[in-house]
Amino acid sequence: LFVLLVVVGVVLGKCLNECNGHGTCEPVTFTCSCENNWSGQDCSTYQLPLENGVPVNDLTVNTRVWNYFHIQVTEGTRSDLVVEVNQTSLGGDVDTYIRVGDLPSRSVWDFRDISTGSNAKIEIEHPETESPYYIGVYGFLSARYNIKAYIKTDCPDDCSGHGSCDWDSVNNVPVCTCDLGWSGETCNSNVKTLQNDTLLEGQSVAQGSWEYYQFMNTKNTFTVELLQGEVSEEDCDLYLRYADLPSLVDYDYRNVQVNTNPHLQVTDAKRGIYYLGVHGFRQCAFSVKFTSYNVCPNGCSGASHGTCGSDDITCDCTARFTGDGCETMLTSLPFDTNMTGSVFANAWNHYHFTPVGTGNIIVNLVQDDPSMDCDLYVRLNEEPTKRYFDYRENTFANNMTITIEDPDSTDYFIGVLGYSACSYTMSTHMTQECPNNCGGHGNCHSSGHCECEDGWTGEDCTFETTTIQIAHPITAEVVPGAWKYYSFSALEGYEVMLLLRETQDSQSVPGSCWLYQARDEFPSLSYSDNSDTRSEQLHSIRFTPLSDVEVYIGVFGSPLGVEDHTYEFQLEVWQAQPSGVKEISRVEL
Repeated sequence: LFVLLVVVGVVLGKCLNECNGHGTCEPVTFTCSCENNWSGQDCSTYQLPLENGVPVNDLTVNTRVWNYFHIQVTEGTRSDLVVEVNQTSLGGDVDTYIRVGDLPSRSVWDFRDISTGSNAKIEIEHPETESPYYIGVYGFLSARYNIKAYIKTDCPDDCSGHGSCDWDSVNNVPVCTCDLGWSGETCNSNVKTLQNDTLLEGQSVAQGSWEYYQFMNTKNTFTVELLQGEVSEEDCDLYLRYADLPSLVDYDYRNVQVNTNPHLQVTDAKRGIYYLGVHGFRQCAFSVKFTSYNVCPNGCSGASHGTCGSDDITCDCTARFTGDGCETMLTSLPFDTNMTGSVFANAWNHYHFTPVGTGNIIVNLVQDDPSMDCDLYVRLNEEPTKRYFDYRENTFANNMTITIEDPDSTDYFIGVLGYSACSYTMSTHMTQECPNNCGGHGNCHSSGHCECEDGWTGEDCTFETTTIQIAHPITAEVVPGAWKYYSFSALEGYEVMLLLRETQDSQSVPGSCWLYQARDEFPSLSYSDNSDTRSEQLHSIRFTPLSDVEVYIGVFGSPLGVEDHTYEFQLEVWQAQPSGVKEISRVEL
């Protein structure tokens, strides 16, 4: 009988289903040796390899059919294996089985989830084998699904014992959630706690590094003050964020001015924990203080607007004003009458007036102290914003004036914005006189409008203009809040490029100069065709004239710069020439 069976086997000489083309037939045992990713007696079962953290989507399994997968786990890793199967079809039901070293079945498995829910998640703690983990998705009822397997590693340094380890399933990385008072990727940085109205001395931060602090705010207003040393090269910046650590891009408030004693004031503050980050733009030593207190909104905008009630929270507005902070004037602002007021940082006061008669309107605002900083905005028919306005004066000047020439007979709205907290006296005046008597460089029309002589511009003809030649750079300088103007003739249809490079010194930061361009007249902060006010050292504007035109260029000293400091720049103009292509391909300044 034995001899007969051997003879029969040799005569047949075949493996089952000839291994389905996915394996080789062993000549003695007539068993299949399957290729990678194939298994079964006849190599008919495909197992899709899964990559760590890479999902496989839009799969389908039919009723009473298996789909198989496998993933390799390295022995001895301090990790967990997580398998997630998410059913995406409304109907159907899939079951998930896992087995170490071999394909699972409904009767032989090491782990499984046969619940009727749409999302299955199996987590295997610290697998200790080098054998593959085989995953079987069984179609109890036909369904569509997604599958993902990933190795869940521990957090670095166990979060230093100062936090819990969570898993970021989107990026497939462990993330430390730090305990209160600790920060950093591994929760190894201590966040110092500030006490209300208590100066913390002896602090320092290296260039490019951070020091973090936290404080509990229980009032509606607080200030943070940083007192730096007397070394002029030192420079710290303040970043503030509610309920989380700030960064250079994620913050609620910041002060990055070059200032020996930077501070932040937050009104309408939330109750809870704030985090303060002190960033070393340059290395510096400092002391820091946090002070929390209740105040009425916007301080009720000054005594002429309203007074703060006995609860230190509610404003009692005078008859002419309304708003939580008495910030909006109900009646028209009378001409030739001084109006006093005050604003907190980032707060607004609003007024309006209607021109009567003919002539120019002068809006004048004088700050009570030169160290304060108000910004003045005017808009036709609507309240101005930082983005939408018709006239603006936002320099560091203590005495600010806006001239509205030939005004319409409609409502004008004034906005006073606190760049920092400030108090002021404001007035409006109608006149048929030209501003500043045209600076001695123009003729005054009866309408109160200056017609400037060649080479001068501005509403009072006090800004000198310079003709610039194409491809001939000009070096000049400007102070914060002032203009330098240039012009040149451009040809129709040939691209123009304006290039401005700031010359850096110890007090310069990128963005100290702003570049503007206009046609028909010299640009201003409220009127231009193109502008580049980025915080960069190099500024550029490109455009193609639609006709032969005089192009007007304005270089404005950023109001964020150091007051009275001169900022040097180089300006260059290029235009494609009729003898060549109409576009500028590459220009180096």
